[in-house]
Amino acid sequence: MEILSKILDYFSFGFLFLFGDFDPEHIKLLRFPYLIFLFSTSFIGLLCVLLDFAYYRVSGGNSIFKLSYIGFWPTVWMFLFWGVGSGIVGYLSVRLELIAFSIQSSIIVGLGW
Repeated sequence: MEILSKILDYFSFGFLFLFGDFDPEHIKLLRFPYLIFLFSTSFIGLLCVLLDFAYYRVSGGNSIFKLSYIGFWPTVWMFLFWGVGSGIVGYLSVRLELIAFSIQSSIIVGLGW
């Protein structure tokens, strides 16, 4: 139960990082602060592919990213790996100090992925 509580804390801090009043003092409460960046970047990447999917459905088969959403499970896997991929790229970028630990860089990496 302790692990589930910690995971929920990271998700809530990740959403606060993106959408709310994130206080840098919150980072000191967590053991792995860069996971917040991973979660927020994954969410933005997932949101991008979700919007592309909605555009694909509404426009009758045209995708901004030139993706094809054919079949249920291939689409689910694409959503999953798109979010995971953007999170990993964001995490590695911030850990290697290629980008700053900020909301703007999290959004840019999530969109760019």
